Amino acid sequence: MKEEKGGTENQMKNAFETINETEATFYFNEWIGAIFYYLLNLTRKLFAQLIKLKHRTRNVLTDYVISLLVEVIFMYVVFRFY
Repeated sequence: MKEEKGGTENQMKNAFETINETEATFYFNEWIGAIFYYLLNLTRKLFAQLIKLKHRTRNVLTDYVISLLVEVIFMYVVFRFY
């Protein structure tokens, strides 16, 4: 007889089947913001502390600002030197 999978394995399988592009982008932005604060703190804080739910909005907004700055710098370089 084949054993049934545990609850967490089924949840992970279902999570990947139901995630959409917007959620994936949101979670990616959250990770980038947490990595920024991790590097800003010179790794004195654990990464697990920075990725907690209470820091989610801060991390996402930080990534949006970083992305906006990168895009503005890119546009400046493109229009200035070409």
